[in-house]
Amino acid sequence: MKVIVSMVALAGLVSACQSGESGETPDMSSEIVVNGAQKKTSGTLQYLQQGDVACYAGFTDGADQEFSEMADFAVCDEAGLIGEKVFLQYQMGNVLAASCQGDYDCGRSDWVPLVVAMSLEPLAPLLDSEAQVSPFLYLADFDFYGYFTVQDAVQVGGLTLTGIALPANGADMFDTGEGLVPAFIIDFEANGGYDKVFPDSFRITSETVEFVGTHPQAGTVTLVGEFDATAMRNGLESGLYTAHETLLTGTLTVGDDSVSDVHFAWSGDR
Repeated sequence: MKVIVSMVALAGLVSACQSGESGETPDMSSEIVVNGAQKKTSGTLQYLQQGDVACYAGFTDGADQEFSEMADFAVCDEAGLIGEKVFLQYQMGNVLAASCQGDYDCGRSDWVPLVVAMSLEPLAPLLDSEAQVSPFLYLADFDFYGYFTVQDAVQVGGLTLTGIALPANGADMFDTGEGLVPAFIIDFEANGGYDKVFPDSFRITSETVEFVGTHPQAGTVTLVGEFDATAMRNGLESGLYTAHETLLTGTLTVGDDSVSDVHFAWSGDR
């Protein structure tokens, strides 16, 4: 399995300070916060173990306290650093969800801090996510899908919005006729049909939805919104939920034009 690394900016989620000059002895007490988790920026490497989900790295800190981190698979190739005091560099990424219990076909992933580099030389403790160009995919506890229709007429960037389709899981794909793409789709009206925009990248949690795609004429399309997946799931399971209830509200941008407070209501399975 390959780790898919987010290109979403982590501003506000991470506080970090870059270490000093080259050749400096690692400050074994230095820590940063990555997505709410306290992480050490250096340690003495004790072991590397290749796992099904990630590479597992074990360390001791300046007080000889043991700690371990999940790491990108490539980090397991750094066995020559075992026994050395190293600087650590982190980045958020996706790994096979623990709830999948090793089943690669379950379609779920966990969003976790990963060690992506170790070095005897000082490293910025957080890799610059904005320098990444890889698409990202993140679905957390997301086990249903559906179509969400825009509740009020929305025109943006010369396009008329119709609705969005959300995927069931990481394996949910849409056949474009030219290949399979993740089944997160934003629909615009087009001559009585649908003008579909597919994702270059996206992220879904039980509370948020983020989408980046490209319309061939209008340019970049982004959607950032708040999503109440828990309320939807509970309502469906209890039988109390009715279609056409607003469950997603967000800001849609097409090119240089943007519309905020766009409301979407679930209208059934795709």
